[in-house]
Amino acid sequence: LYNEHGESTVHEAIGDRIQLHPETHLWDAEVELYLGFWAWLQAAYRGARSCGGTTSSFSPSSVDRGVTTLDALAEELGATRDFARALARLRTALLENKLDIRSSEARDAARQVHEKLEAARHCQQDFEKFKTLLDRALHDNASVDDDANLKGQLQELCTMRRVKVPLSELRFTQLSISEYFYDRGSMSSEQPRALEETISELKANPALHKDSDNFILEGCIYKGEMRICFNRRLYCLKQALDPQELIRVHVY
Repeated sequence: LYNEHGESTVHEAIGDRIQLHPETHLWDAEVELYLGFWAWLQAAYRGARSCGGTTSSFSPSSVDRGVTTLDALAEELGATRDFARALARLRTALLENKLDIRSSEARDAARQVHEKLEAARHCQQDFEKFKTLLDRALHDNASVDDDANLKGQLQELCTMRRVKVPLSELRFTQLSISEYFYDRGSMSSEQPRALEETISELKANPALHKDSDNFILEGCIYKGEMRICFNRRLYCLKQALDPQELIRVHVY
């Protein structure tokens, strides 16, 4: 992913389609870029099956997510994409355009979200509160309070927040990890750093994760559990620290 100058080829290809959101101060991308990624991911799973991929190759992930075939996983990805797309439209209507849920445009967007959430059954456990508020807001007798409650929940869902979570409650998102850390932009010129070195440092100084922002993890709630994106860092923390140690996590 890097050229001979140590520059990211990904940034070179799509950098002009990514920007810093002025209100949330988080990086965001054009909608088409998101949808293109979902389409590619779905096609990749279908392609793995057509090229001889079997469910046994993905069995740990499949069992964990309740998915038995690659086709089912591809359908699950598609349903998640459609729900996320509908949710983004509702957010635009209610939070950016500041429409009332009782307006025809907002109600149409809300009905689309309701429909897509029904199809994405694997997401429903994590959106129970939101679905309850959405049902109330879609009722013919929806009140000003129903509108405000839905907007508040939608804002919470769409805003990154920092929490502290016991290490034992953090889950991985990959089946395997590399044994090394690499410096971004210099994988070809710098020596990789073994995970065991980081584990030894954490064991020698358990408070290191509280002092260094490098140990602030990122994740999301999926099927009631906190799933972490930084799998190597999580592995090091789990190997070195007490399971009840509170770890800082940015939740999206």
